[in-house]
Amino acid sequence: MPRIAVTVDMIATGTDIKAVEVVMFLRAVKSRAFFEQMKGRGVRVIKPDDLQSVTPDAKVKDHFVIVDAVGVCEQDKTDSRPMERKPTVAFDKLMQAVAFGSTDEDVLTSLAGRLARMEHRMSAEDDQ
Repeated sequence: MPRIAVTVDMIATGTDIKAVEVVMFLRAVKSRAFFEQMKGRGVRVIKPDDLQSVTPDAKVKDHFVIVDAVGVCEQDKTDSRPMERKPTVAFDKLMQAVAFGSTDEDVLTSLAGRLARMEHRMSAEDDQ
Protein backbone atom coordinates (compact mmCIF):
# COMPACT_ATOMS: atom_id res chain seq x y z
CA MET A 1 0.00 0.00 0.00
CA PRO A 2 1.71 3.22 -1.09
CA ARG A 3 1.62 6.21 1.22
CA ILE A 4 0.02 9.18 -0.57
CA ALA A 5 -0.65 12.67 0.76
CA VAL A 6 -3.26 14.72 -1.06
CA THR A 7 -3.35 18.44 -0.39
CA VAL A 8 -3.36 21.78 -2.13
CA ASP A 9 -0.51 23.97 -0.88
CA MET A 10 0.30 22.51 2.53
CA ILE A 11 2.81 20.02 1.12
CA ALA A 12 4.99 22.83 -0.22
CA THR A 13 6.21 24.43 2.99
CA GLY A 14 6.68 23.30 6.55
CA THR A 15 5.27 19.82 6.12
CA ASP A 16 7.43 16.78 6.75
CA ILE A 17 5.70 13.54 5.81
CA LYS A 18 8.62 11.16 5.48
CA ALA A 19 6.45 8.16 4.64
CA VAL A 20 5.14 9.73 1.40
CA GLU A 21 6.01 7.54 -1.58
CA VAL A 22 3.77 9.11 -4.21
CA VAL A 23 3.69 12.82 -5.06
CA MET A 24 0.79 13.72 -7.35
CA PHE A 25 0.56 16.91 -9.37
CA LEU A 26 -3.03 17.67 -10.31
CA ARG A 27 -2.61 21.36 -11.12
CA ALA A 28 0.04 23.64 -12.60
CA VAL A 29 2.96 24.76 -10.45
CA LYS A 30 4.80 27.73 -11.99
CA SER A 31 7.36 28.44 -9.26
CA ARG A 32 10.62 26.48 -9.41
CA ALA A 33 11.09 26.72 -5.62
CA PHE A 34 7.50 25.62 -4.96
CA PHE A 35 7.89 22.68 -7.36
CA GLU A 36 11.17 21.57 -5.76
CA GLN A 37 9.65 21.77 -2.28
CA MET A 38 6.66 19.67 -3.30
CA LYS A 39 8.81 17.14 -5.12
CA GLY A 40 11.16 17.04 -2.16
CA ARG A 41 8.46 15.54 0.06
CA GLY A 42 8.91 12.24 -1.72
CA VAL A 43 12.68 12.29 -1.28
CA ARG A 44 12.51 12.20 2.52
CA VAL A 45 14.31 9.28 4.12
CA ILE A 46 12.58 7.25 6.83
CA LYS A 47 13.81 4.36 8.96
CA PRO A 48 12.01 1.05 8.34
CA ASP A 49 10.67 0.96 11.92
CA ASP A 50 9.19 4.46 11.58
CA LEU A 51 7.67 3.58 8.22
CA GLN A 52 6.12 0.42 9.68
CA SER A 53 4.55 2.45 12.48
CA VAL A 54 2.62 4.33 9.78
CA THR A 55 1.97 1.36 7.48
CA PRO A 56 2.49 -1.96 9.28
CA ASP A 57 2.85 -4.04 6.09
CA ALA A 58 5.54 -1.76 4.62
CA LYS A 59 9.06 -3.09 4.48
CA VAL A 60 11.25 -0.15 3.50
CA LYS A 61 10.99 3.12 1.56
CA ASP A 62 13.59 2.81 -1.17
CA HIS A 63 12.05 5.08 -3.86
CA PHE A 64 9.24 7.48 -4.61
CA VAL A 65 7.02 8.10 -7.62
CA ILE A 66 5.79 11.32 -9.21
CA VAL A 67 2.38 11.16 -10.85
CA ASP A 68 2.09 14.21 -13.10
CA ALA A 69 -1.45 14.46 -14.41
CA VAL A 70 -1.08 18.00 -15.79
CA GLY A 71 2.43 18.19 -17.27
CA VAL A 72 4.08 20.07 -14.40
CA CYS A 73 7.40 18.28 -14.94
CA GLU A 74 7.53 19.44 -18.58
CA GLN A 75 6.67 23.09 -17.90
CA ASP A 76 9.24 25.85 -17.54
CA LYS A 77 9.42 27.10 -13.99
CA THR A 78 10.21 30.61 -12.86
CA ASP A 79 12.10 31.72 -9.82
CA SER A 80 9.64 33.37 -7.48
CA ARG A 81 11.30 36.68 -6.82
CA PRO A 82 9.95 40.19 -7.03
CA MET A 83 10.01 41.89 -10.40
CA GLU A 84 10.96 45.19 -8.80
CA ARG A 85 14.76 45.03 -8.86
CA LYS A 86 15.28 48.80 -8.96
CA PRO A 87 12.75 50.11 -6.45
CA THR A 88 14.59 53.40 -5.87
CA VAL A 89 14.79 54.37 -9.54
CA ALA A 90 12.01 56.74 -10.63
CA PHE A 91 9.49 55.50 -13.22
CA ASP A 92 10.46 58.20 -15.72
CA LYS A 93 14.14 57.22 -15.41
CA LEU A 94 13.27 53.58 -16.17
CA MET A 95 11.23 54.67 -19.21
CA GLN A 96 14.09 56.90 -20.35
CA ALA A 97 16.61 54.05 -20.03
CA VAL A 98 14.43 51.82 -22.23
CA ALA A 99 13.88 54.68 -24.72
CA PHE A 100 17.66 54.97 -25.03
CA GLY A 101 17.90 51.25 -25.81
CA SER A 102 18.69 49.71 -22.42
CA THR A 103 18.16 45.95 -22.34
CA ASP A 104 19.35 45.57 -18.74
CA GLU A 105 17.21 42.84 -17.15
CA ASP A 106 16.85 44.74 -13.86
CA VAL A 107 15.56 47.83 -15.69
CA LEU A 108 13.15 45.86 -17.89
CA THR A 109 11.69 43.73 -15.08
CA SER A 110 11.28 46.75 -12.81
CA LEU A 111 9.50 48.66 -15.56
CA ALA A 112 7.31 45.64 -16.38
CA GLY A 113 6.34 45.25 -12.73
CA ARG A 114 5.38 48.89 -12.39
CA LEU A 115 3.38 48.87 -15.63
CA ALA A 116 1.52 45.75 -14.50
CA ARG A 117 0.61 47.42 -11.19
CA MET A 118 -0.46 50.60 -12.98
CA GLU A 119 -2.72 48.66 -15.32
CA HIS A 120 -5.00 47.72 -12.41
CA ARG A 121 -5.45 51.37 -11.40
CA MET A 122 -5.95 52.83 -14.87
CA SER A 123 -9.28 53.61 -16.47
CA ALA A 124 -9.93 52.77 -20.11
CA GLU A 125 -9.35 56.44 -20.93
CA ASP A 126 -6.00 56.45 -19.11
CA ASP A 127 -5.01 53.30 -20.92
CA GLN A 128 -5.86 54.88 -24.27
